[in-house]
Amino acid sequence: MTTFPLVHPPGSSTIHTVYRAVEQFQRWLEPTIEGPAPLPPLDAFVLHLLIDFCPESVFVADLACDATSGSTSVVCLANPLARRVAAATSDAPRRIGGAGLSRILEEFAIENFDQRRPDCLLPLGSSGSSSSIDSIRRALSPHEVPFFIIDAANFERAGGWRIEQILGELPGALIVVIDVGKVGDCAAAQRLVGECRNDSPYRLWRMAETSESLSKSRVCLIAGRRHPFADLLVNRIDRYFTTNFDFLDLVRDSCCYSLEKGVSERLDLEILQLRESLESSRQEIRLLREQLEIERAAPQSLLVLPAQKALRFARKHRRFFAPANSRREQACRAVMHRLRKWRSKAA
Repeated sequence: MTTFPLVHPPGSSTIHTVYRAVEQFQRWLEPTIEGPAPLPPLDAFVLHLLIDFCPESVFVADLACDATSGSTSVVCLANPLARRVAAATSDAPRRIGGAGLSRILEEFAIENFDQRRPDCLLPLGSSGSSSSIDSIRRALSPHEVPFFIIDAANFERAGGWRIEQILGELPGALIVVIDVGKVGDCAAAQRLVGECRNDSPYRLWRMAETSESLSKSRVCLIAGRRHPFADLLVNRIDRYFTTNFDFLDLVRDSCCYSLEKGVSERLDLEILQLRESLESSRQEIRLLREQLEIERAAPQSLLVLPAQKALRFARKHRRFFAPANSRREQACRAVMHRLRKWRSKAA
């Protein structure tokens, strides 16, 4: 299988290069047990840019790993500015044979990322664990930004994550919420907007509202109102997608990704058809060989078997057909000698 480099220097990535790592991880999962859909390409690119535009390296706490089949962790691992990624996963098997998502992610990280950043993937336990924030605080380095990724469904259910639960303990943290719908249609969106009112200490940015080209994005960013660079981070995303040349680059990248995916699918289909055609040809060759063996054996059975029967009958009645020292005996011996020669040549 053809592989591509999965780690890209800051500023050099595009939609299809970022999502290439996700696609390779989806193939790594095979044979997989059906699970949640991975992060969409546009949201994966937005997540990559949020890390890319941070002025300092980030420590990612991926609490949405299970909800995205590991794709959020893979996007972060592919960005060198995410020095470490702590993935919160359950023990449920995700591959036929019993392997869980944490084990599969660990294998993928060792194969693709550990050579550049040893121990870049850290376990975080269950995404609903109350000790997750304490674990992250202890693991943080002085110049790392805590970067939380949370699925919107966690804010819908009772007992889920709360903004103050994270930012109250880690005021400098950034929270990225994925799969957030419109306010009128999504309970999580309504709750987030309510918690980030104008009089609250927290602020909410919806990526879909920053630029027309991001209207399909379902990613939100949450930070404290006094965060040193969160507003600058969103402004950089806004400029990136509204500048004419950057927008054209985005369109080009989207088209390239679609073309690349279409060509790949067409090649896979052609390879499958060629394999089926080769298998059919092999089956025909086997049948022809069997038929040839049968046809080769037929003359031998038609000639040798009757001759053997005649020889046994002649031996039984030898005194009548070929008395001793007679010309008939000499003729029979000559015939037997020729038959032995013919059989030795046929063998």
